[in-house]
Amino acid sequence: MFPNFKCCCCRQCINTNEYFYVEVKNETKHYLNFMLFYYYFSDKETVKSSPPFAPGKSERIAFPEGVEELQLNVYDSSFNPPSIVCFKRPPNNAISYYKVVGNFPLDSECIKY
Repeated sequence: MFPNFKCCCCRQCINTNEYFYVEVKNETKHYLNFMLFYYYFSDKETVKSSPPFAPGKSERIAFPEGVEELQLNVYDSSFNPPSIVCFKRPPNNAISYYKVVGNFPLDSECIKY
């Protein structure tokens, strides 16, 4: 009926703004990582996660305008339970880029670039 109409009603798609996002690049050699974002939107705590991504790859997650208290956690998914690699507080309504560098698990970190 509407051939070019796309509808997405999931929480990850509603009110996202392509101009506000955080991108993380995995510059490690051996381990997959995933990102977990916590934030408040319309007075509700929300969590978004990325799929694991391989060395040399990056993941980007967009956020709705009006997000508050954005928090980024990057995990090493090769452990069970996953271990945290880094914790960052990116600006709420901006574009932010981070790269994960180092050798797990002792000297890895997230660097803003």
